[in-house]
Amino acid sequence: MTMSGASPKNVGAIASYLNKLITNPRYNRLQKDFERWLRRMLQRRDRLDAGHKAKKRSKAQSRKSRYKNPTIRNPWPRGLGAA
Repeated sequence: MTMSGASPKNVGAIASYLNKLITNPRYNRLQKDFERWLRRMLQRRDRLDAGHKAKKRSKAQSRKSRYKNPTIRNPWPRGLGAA
């Protein structure tokens, strides 16, 4: 093994292969398609999360209003039940 400035063939072959791969139109299309798919999945997840949060808020709101309804009153006047 000599210590000249040349790099081994494997290093050049790997660099050449990776260069061909990333400049291939199929690779670029696959990468863009994957990015679009991932964006859609994240947006869908965010919409679902927002829907779940809204549902929880409405359930909590209905529970609060059920117990704090001002129209529900005691049906017995003060003097009637104490006989």
